[in-house]
Amino acid sequence: MNILLILLSAAAGGSGTKQMRMSADSPSLSASTSASEGPVPIARLRQAIAEARSVHGTQSPLWDIVLSRKLSTEASEEGMWIASPLSSAVDADNCEAPRCVAQVIPDASASTKGSRVRINLFHRISNSGDAGVNPDDTDDDRIRNDVCSILNSAVQHVSPSSDQSQRIALTFGSLDRYLVPHVRDALLVADPGFYKRRNFSSIFGSECGMWTLEVDPDDEQDRNLPTLSYQSLALPEAGAVIRSLTQRDAELINSRWEYRSDGSLEMIQRMIAISEREGGCVGVSIDGKLVSWMLRYLDGTIGMLFTDGNYRRQGYAAVVVRGAVCDIRSKSRKSDDANIDRERMISYIVDSNDASKTLYSKLGWRRVADADWVGFA
Repeated sequence: MNILLILLSAAAGGSGTKQMRMSADSPSLSASTSASEGPVPIARLRQAIAEARSVHGTQSPLWDIVLSRKLSTEASEEGMWIASPLSSAVDADNCEAPRCVAQVIPDASASTKGSRVRINLFHRISNSGDAGVNPDDTDDDRIRNDVCSILNSAVQHVSPSSDQSQRIALTFGSLDRYLVPHVRDALLVADPGFYKRRNFSSIFGSECGMWTLEVDPDDEQDRNLPTLSYQSLALPEAGAVIRSLTQRDAELINSRWEYRSDGSLEMIQRMIAISEREGGCVGVSIDGKLVSWMLRYLDGTIGMLFTDGNYRRQGYAAVVVRGAVCDIRSKSRKSDDANIDRERMISYIVDSNDASKTLYSKLGWRRVADADWVGFA
């Protein structure tokens, strides 16, 4: 199995991840378990993904939309990328289209007694099969082997020490539900020598859905939405003000976020800074107090929706969701950045969160894929 590790840099003021400084188009370093033919620029991975789509057609929304977006936004600058299989030859004729791709992001804020690593894992062969691959190749064994190879390379890279007291926590976000058992098997049921005999166990699991909102060219409101300012949206209360979030709001937002961590405040600060250019971080204040907000993540998805308990069921959540969409789309019209996708918004909702699912449905969003969050340590 040919595994290629592609190391990327973080922009100044990144999310606390210790990374190697490289330009997005400069050759990467190879740290493979098999021989590599030479260094590969990150642009080559993007090209390989595009070639896979042209050859094999549309796959799952997570592969076609989320992976492509992560590779083309600020999120691509975090951590390192691993692809399997992917020849290091720049010549497209000598490069097999990757089936499995992962972004591996070590958390520099983790304890010296352990490592915490975020992994974004994608597989081109979904449960619906792959029209471009022989059906015999779409069985569970091949997918499991791809996942095992990717995770083995990731674990050995982030924790090369043979010291078994070094604890590693692996968290997976927006993971295709079809891949969850393969990840679990790779970490919990693998042969005794795998991962240097580390004993992983499941620490959490959350079933979620990927939701999208797309422009309908036949809908007049949709056609006009990109030209609207979020400030034109109607507010439930006369004293309420909708505005862009600022760095002064970051600590409050982090304190109310259910999934906050040692590095989350810095991540939120970076999100707000990027929003000044790309939009998506908006909130509603009443008498100077921030009571509801929505943010845009580094990969372009929107989330962290929150409304103070004293102001719920009054329409503020709907305002900030629509406000974030308006902000992203209006700013994208003023930008030459092709990475800003105003035609499609993406958000993730926990399947048990009926209130958010009802709200998003009323606002025209639809659920398009299973995308779970799981963790092992």
